[in-house]
Amino acid sequence: MEKVRVLIAEGNDELRTQCTQILRRQGINVIGEAADGQDALLKITRLKPGVVISDMHLGKIDGVGLIREANIFRLIISVMLCQIASPP
Repeated sequence: MEKVRVLIAEGNDELRTQCTQILRRQGINVIGEAADGQDALLKITRLKPGVVISDMHLGKIDGVGLIREANIFRLIISVMLCQIASPP
């Protein structure tokens, strides 16, 4: 069985690295990382991931815009949008 191909899109370098490391330790095939929405869209078209885990608040194109753009290009992917909120 082929492993799911995952792309991580997160603007914070440290969080992106930690997320990638955690997923890889669990045997998940992380095929790429993107620091902003524009880079994520380019990597989606080039790497063709099955799943994109994306921050809601990316630079250049936000998480919702990333989904919209991917749909325009008919890129068939599953997307999980995340947002880390600071405690009140």
